[in-house]
Amino acid sequence: MSPATPPYEFDERQNGSFARLASAMRFTSINLIVVGCAMTAPFVYQLTALRHGISNPAFGRYAILFFLIALPGAWMAVIGNSLFKATNRFRMVTSTVGHDVQNLTEALTDLVGAYRTHRWMWVVVALSIAFGLVTLR
Repeated sequence: MSPATPPYEFDERQNGSFARLASAMRFTSINLIVVGCAMTAPFVYQLTALRHGISNPAFGRYAILFFLIALPGAWMAVIGNSLFKATNRFRMVTSTVGHDVQNLTEALTDLVGAYRTHRWMWVVVALSIAFGLVTLR
């Protein structure tokens, strides 16, 4: 009877690469979340004010512009959140023992989800711009 094969573990150099990747992704994901929320906040604020009976004439006049800024902002925040989730998985590759391949696979799956969301964001942005151009005529 042979001893059980230990799970694959990355060496120190490889873990260093994953740690640097996770750090860069963390910085980017946090910035996407913050900027995305900042872009979305004025639109949400105006909608909340309208719901409570506070009207702002400027919002009515420029509502489409608020929307055109808020929509990509919301997508940026969603993409940032997806990247942040993958970042945590890449960090787990470096900090756990016995689960490197599983954590790497899950990190890559999260990354695929983030890029899939990003692809749809560009479709929505293009449609938003087209809609805005038609509306502003």
